[in-house]
Amino acid sequence: LTDEFRQDLPPHLKPRATVIANTVPNADRLAQPGDTSSGTKTLLCVARLVPRKNIRTLISAFAAVEADVDESWVLQIVGYGSLLDSLRAHADTLGIGDKVRFEGRQEQPYRFYEKAHLVALPSFAEGLPLVPMEAMAHGLPCIGFSDCSGIPILIEDGVTGLHVDRDDQVESL
Repeated sequence: LTDEFRQDLPPHLKPRATVIANTVPNADRLAQPGDTSSGTKTLLCVARLVPRKNIRTLISAFAAVEADVDESWVLQIVGYGSLLDSLRAHADTLGIGDKVRFEGRQEQPYRFYEKAHLVALPSFAEGLPLVPMEAMAHGLPCIGFSDCSGIPILIEDGVTGLHVDRDDQVESL
């Protein structure tokens, strides 16, 4: 996916490897992350609902700050997977079930980016993730863990989004 990944290959394969980057279509409509006219802001996560995507931590972090912010926020999760029921239960247990929207699998996720204010990708590991690229195609900042491969490559910390430490995942997010 990138020249950096090529360095992890055995020496005999490095010269034979070709970088084929992920491609992202242009957005038809940019998001307006600073627009508060709707009264509610949206934190978007587009991911499979599987352990390595770490969505449970994102829900916990959202619950930890949701009551402390002046604006009204919702967490919108676009994706499907084996953890759907347990993630819904986790949001309900934390008292934010009404603030977390599970949108399921979507063939056209761009419509969700267009209305979002911020994107989060809390994954443990990625290759070269499409989500930050899709967020940037829509003019959205993205937040992710600094030790997740792909995040430091795609997100310029403090410019196009934020890198966060994994030490205390919920507090960091």
